[in-house]
Amino acid sequence: MINLIHQRIPTICFSKARNTAEMIYRYARESLEKDAPGLADRVVPYRGGYSAAERREMERRLREGELLGVSATRALELGIDVGALDACIVVGYPGTLNAFFQQTGRVGRAGRDSVCFLVATDTAINQYIMQHPEFIFGRPIERAVVDQDNPFVVLGHLQCAAAELPVKENDTNSFGYASGLALDVLEETEKVRLIDGAWYHASSDQPSRDVRLRGYGDESTIIMDADSGKAIDRLDKFRALRIFYPGAVYFHLGDTYEMVEHDFDRNLVRVRRSDVAYYTDPVTGTAVDHVDAVLDKRPLGTGQACLGEVFAVLSTPIYERVRFYTLDRISQHDTDVPPVAYEAMSFWLETPPDLPIKVAELDMDPESGMLGILYCVSRILPLFLTSDANDFDWSVGCRNTPWHTMFWYEFYLRGIGHSEQCYERLDEILQVALEHLLTCDCEDGCPNCTSRLITPYHVRNIELGEGIVASRKTAIVVLNSLLTGKEPSESFALLQAPRKNRGQSFLPALQADRHQEEPHRLPLNDRTRNLMLRKLERASLPQQPVDHPIDFELKVGDPPRQTSESLPEKKPETDAQKAGGQRGSDLLTPDLRRKLGALAKEQAEPDTKGDAPSISS
Repeated sequence: MINLIHQRIPTICFSKARNTAEMIYRYARESLEKDAPGLADRVVPYRGGYSAAERREMERRLREGELLGVSATRALELGIDVGALDACIVVGYPGTLNAFFQQTGRVGRAGRDSVCFLVATDTAINQYIMQHPEFIFGRPIERAVVDQDNPFVVLGHLQCAAAELPVKENDTNSFGYASGLALDVLEETEKVRLIDGAWYHASSDQPSRDVRLRGYGDESTIIMDADSGKAIDRLDKFRALRIFYPGAVYFHLGDTYEMVEHDFDRNLVRVRRSDVAYYTDPVTGTAVDHVDAVLDKRPLGTGQACLGEVFAVLSTPIYERVRFYTLDRISQHDTDVPPVAYEAMSFWLETPPDLPIKVAELDMDPESGMLGILYCVSRILPLFLTSDANDFDWSVGCRNTPWHTMFWYEFYLRGIGHSEQCYERLDEILQVALEHLLTCDCEDGCPNCTSRLITPYHVRNIELGEGIVASRKTAIVVLNSLLTGKEPSESFALLQAPRKNRGQSFLPALQADRHQEEPHRLPLNDRTRNLMLRKLERASLPQQPVDHPIDFELKVGDPPRQTSESLPEKKPETDAQKAGGQRGSDLLTPDLRRKLGALAKEQAEPDTKGDAPSISS
């Protein structure tokens, strides 16, 4: 990037993590300040979270050709006029062909010559791509995913539509095949009412508060400079919980700040400018902590398939201090950050208890095999429902199921119907997964079959823990034995058999046409109705605490229905909440702005105690 800027070639550099984009900018700026001081001010970072004024100024300078370099996240991938850029650097494969070609397509507009570089990191998938360029140039682009007929999505859309304007009966077909059942469910739960041929909103609740646009990320955390009292950044609540902890180093415009305080209750972080020779990298993990309810269960091969409600936990137990430039790990520390829990829908598969033991007797790692199955199934799910591979997370075992249980759980609060569809078609899904494992070109796992999926963005730097590859061979032994009932030693023989159909490296792409011609729809029966009722009921119940009681003797079936009288009343919106909803483009609500203004004034006065005052409600 520095060489291109020295030659006055306008360059954009894409990376997946905020920290990475900030550090690339920092390194570029420091190098230019030494070798070409006049060019240092012509490079900027660009990512989500900056104020609207900061972003608009950067975009103006890009359009007008004032800038020679920008280090960006996917926030600059599309939708913004970047002017005339001639070079693009992609740091680490972004995870999808859509993203890769969108990023590289930001240069060379209007017939201009351009150059693009993919800089591979030292992870398995990036190194695989370096050896197999057909992974990028030999596959079709992924399809855009919008499922307008999903009954669980329609349920929320109809609620919001009726709250805006009455929905006329002859307009309900515009909401898809499940609109009739959705309206029946909403009427039964007293959310809507039919009056003179139109459906009216009939609840005191605001449905838009329960219909989330970004999964778990709708709530924002404000980042405030403790010295100036100015709000300098904003990011979603769950990402903030992973990157702000005692001792955390935060980047803003290439400068380093240390965290002073994280107010979890009011989603507010205070930071102070600090020059340090290192940055911090959190070690995070998400997994199913326990099962709350088993809604359905059935035999599948020699195992058991289940559908239910799970409690997933996001934890950040430790962080590392990493030295700039050399990436040396200086030290490791506890974060003292409590885990964050959320309710999710899941489908899962439990193997026979003796299967992992028999697989281990073959000198194979059964857990690696189960991870391989989890990754492979996640990769092919878009064949069977309108979804993205990253709509699910996965883990092995939990506190109230056997350790040899494979969970796929939705990355949307209480689910949007994907788990129900997958559970219904799990036999077929697993058969296609086995076929894909048997015919993949690789020796024992690759990014196309048993590699952990790449997420669209990263909290920590991408040189750590991305693209873990599980064993394809062990996944075949475990899955074939589970589906057919054969002994693992018999399934092991499949690994010695010639792969006659070897070469089906990109099975999801090959079968995409079949999926498009035969979209799967949930049947509009009592089962779907009960699941929709349960979804509305869960939205009405308060979020359970992390340490709520766990049932270790799970029974199969819907939990007892709550009546409207037994449901807790939702607290009305405060003035600040209402104002915040109306001022979505502003970093601060009026009420919070007043509090921060008072704090800044207080900090400007001499502090005899030596500690900055805390904000109180």
